[in-house]
Parts: sequence; structure tokens; C-alpha cells
Amino acid sequence: MPLIDDRKPPARILRQALMGVGLCVALAVVIAGVLWVPITFLRAFDVIVAVGWCMALSALVIGLLSLAHIRPLIARVVDRYLPHGRSDTRTVLNRLSEEALALADVRQVAELTVTTLASIMRVAHCALWLREPDTGRYTLTAYRGVLPTLPSLSPDSPLVLHAQSCPCLLDVEQAAHTAQLPEPVLAQLQMWQARLVLPLQLHGELVGLITLGRTRSKRSVAVQDLAALQASAHTLTIGLTNARLFTELAHTRAAAVTDALTGLLVRRAFLEQGQRVLQQAQVTRTPAALLLLDLDHFKAVNDTYGSPVGDAVLQEVATRLSQLLRSGDLLGRFGGEELVLLLPSTDRGQALVIAERLRQIVAVSPVVTDAGRLSQTVSVGASVSPDDGTTLEALLATAGAALAAAKRTGRNRVSQAPHWDQPLPP
Repeated sequence: MPLIDDRKPPARILRQALMGVGLCVALAVVIAGVLWVPITFLRAFDVIVAVGWCMALSALVIGLLSLAHIRPLIARVVDRYLPHGRSDTRTVLNRLSEEALALADVRQVAELTVTTLASIMRVAHCALWLREPDTGRYTLTAYRGVLPTLPSLSPDSPLVLHAQSCPCLLDVEQAAHTAQLPEPVLAQLQMWQARLVLPLQLHGELVGLITLGRTRSKRSVAVQDLAALQASAHTLTIGLTNARLFTELAHTRAAAVTDALTGLLVRRAFLEQGQRVLQQAQVTRTPAALLLLDLDHFKAVNDTYGSPVGDAVLQEVATRLSQLLRSGDLLGRFGGEELVLLLPSTDRGQALVIAERLRQIVAVSPVVTDAGRLSQTVSVGASVSPDDGTTLEALLATAGAALAAAKRTGRNRVSQAPHWDQPLPP
């Protein structure tokens, strides 16, 4: 459900109706006056000339009603004594606060906040800065409209220091007129064409700040809208803080189960998830295959070109292998240059076909590195459940023995468990 109701505004319709009524009344008065003058004083006045006077004066009245100082006056009266045509500002901000508390991604909360505020406050641009826990700088996280010139603010910048000391909503124009704003802060906000600044504080700490530009209609923001915006600041701050914590927690969990270099599952995560896959295979009475892969002569690559080049080779191999994964397959880094792949619902013949494809996709083209194009191959050992055991330990042991056999017989090949007498597929 959208936060803002953009249906045709009743206030705008009523404003136009009032202007139309005023126009009609003015025209009636002018016509009556024009006709009264010739009838009373110039009884022989030609009717055609009277009609011409009426048309000329009517055009004059229409022009006067179109002047900029008359239309805003009517608009201000309507806006003050009648509700907004769109959803009430306080209602929209309450919905925004609820959404901010419900979302778990800080980027989504930030984007939703600036989009909603820019629309409901009718401002030309809106920007949100959030404090980075590591550096303490305030980074531009989301914006609508004109992009501010600074992508981040230092903790000792004049604007940040002022927002920390004055946590209330800042009306830039009013503060400039009363000389309550330091000159460096005023200069920076005027450069951004900022009209309002909303500090986001929690427990005395400045979490972030929001800047809003001038209104698109060049009118001042209603007092009740400013009060609603100030009232929503605390809940928005809590929502942004919670979303950041959820985001950091998600990254921490991802780091705990994935290898930082390759993005594959770490050994512990692979063992935990692999055991569940094998248990499910036993329940459904379906086979599962395990492939153990090792990069051939990888130590020589590290010794010759250095570990950064070796890391690049390992990353590229992991990327190529990941391209052949099916939904449900598990691929992990088991240690050093050794990778392991668990294939549910895969029998012996299918396992050998997949293993050969994996070997070929690595060997088919050299890896591009800073040291040039390097050829890389892998050796693969295969095992299958339940023929080689029903536990992960048993499958790993059998696949390890097959991998050792592949290395002894020349590398860059697929080896199967000793009791598999079926030849490899062509």
C-alpha cells in the first residue's frame, strides 16, 4: 500500500472553484457597473459600445486574478482552513515510521524515507546522511532531486557540530533572519539550497541528518507539517538504527558461513549443511554424490607469482565452478586449494558427467591475472551415497582416496572410487 494518496486533491478542486466563483462575482459587478453608467448618465449611449466596455473590463479582471500575489493568497487561505488534498502529512509520516520499524535493510529504509519526505513535504530535493560506525563520517545514503556536492560529512564539520548541539528541526530561512545560525553552517546550507534540516539523534548521539530543499511551489511549509516532521524524527531514527543493526548482523552471518576470498561455503558450514542433505537423501531414498577437487600445482603458482596472483586464480576457478551449480548443490572451500561439491539426487553416472564438465570448464581457457594468462587444471575424486557410505565422513574419505589416485596418474583428470569399474564418459 503506498504511503501517499496521490488521487485528485479535493483542496485543489475547491481552490479552483473559489477562484471561479470570485471571478464570476467580479465579472457580474463590473458588468453591472459598466451598464449602469451609460444608462444613468448617457441614456443615448450605444449598446454596442457598452458591450465592448464590458468585454474589455472583464479581460482586465481576469488578468488581475491571474497575478501571482492574488492566487497564492487564495491558496494560503484554503491550505490553512481546509485539509490537504493528499493524505494528511501526520498520517503519512506515521505510516513511514511503521514501515521504517518493519524493514530490516538500512538502504531500503533510507530510500523510503527520502522518497516519502520529498513527496509529502513538496520539496525539490531531500538527502539523508547516516553515520558510519567505523569512521564516524556521515555518508550520503539516499537522496532525491539535486545531488549534494559532498558525498560525506566529517564529524567536525560545522553542520554536524550544529546538529549535535541543536537536535531540533532547523528552519534555515528563519534562523538566518534571526542570526541564530553560524555563518559556516548557513553558507553550506545555502549552497545546497536547503530549507530544513532534521537531526536524527538517539541517546544523545547524532545518528544522521536529513536536509530538505525549498518547496516546489515556493510557499512556506505549513506549521502543522513542521510539527509532524519533528515528531516523527525519533521513530525514524530508531528505524534506521535497527535496520543498520539487522544489515550488519546479516553480513556477519554471511561472513560466518562463506569464505571471504571465494564466496564459497567455509568448511564448517559445508559439513553442517551437507549432513542435512545426506539425511534428507536417506529419507527419500535418493542417491547423492560428492566431488573433491584440488587445483593442480597451485603451490608452484603461489611460489612463482606470489599469493595475490594465486588468490586471483582461486577466485576465478571458484567462479567457473559456481556457474555449473544446480539449485540445491553445495560448493565449499575445504581448505587451501581444495574444494568440495555435494550433489543431491545424483547417481554414479551423473556424478561422473558433472565431474568431467567441471574439469573442462577450468582447463578450457587460461586465467587472466596481473602476471599474465596462466593455465590451471583441477583433479577430481568422486564418491556416491549410499554405495560409498551414508555419512559425510565416509564420502569424503572415499573421494579423497579417488583424488589421490587422480594425482598419481597425471592430474587434470577425474578418478572414481576403487570399486567403480564403469569407465568415465567420453
